Amino acid sequence: MYDSIDSWWNEQKEEFISNTAKALKVLLENHTFKHNHLFIMAGNLDSSEKVWDYLLEFTEGLQKQVDLNIFDSIVNVCPHHTVEHLKKLKALGIKQVQYNLEIANKEIFEFSCPGKIAYEDFVSKMYEAVNIMGKNNVRSNFVLGLQDIDELLKEADTFANA
Repeated sequence: MYDSIDSWWNEQKEEFISNTAKALKVLLENHTFKHNHLFIMAGNLDSSEKVWDYLLEFTEGLQKQVDLNIFDSIVNVCPHHTVEHLKKLKALGIKQVQYNLEIANKEIFEFSCPGKIAYEDFVSKMYEAVNIMGKNNVRSNFVLGLQDIDELLKEADTFANA
């Protein structure tokens, strides 16, 4: 049906962004919440740069129709391609990013997550993200059972206190 991811995105993005904005507007107009939370899942492609380009295009289009600053917002995405991508995301009103490291052990990470970037690069990008988004605004998930729990807790504490 589509000859590339780009052709799919270029054909579908306007409707996707418009429908997402419409759903948010209807929700906000018809319900009163004590807390407005928005969680965007970016997904994965063969290029982290493309993921970020699409994410920024989506977020920018959404921001034109809905004030994203009213949300406690998180984007779950692969680590940023450039710091500029991260700065733009923050300028659009996104408050937190989530980079799922999965495992806080280099050897197990390399064995269990062969498609992800190198462990050291991943961790470095998490720290770069803290410098842009601010302390307590960068998250990660870990898969319990893949490594010793005491090691995981120690490494999680190291990340949290950096």
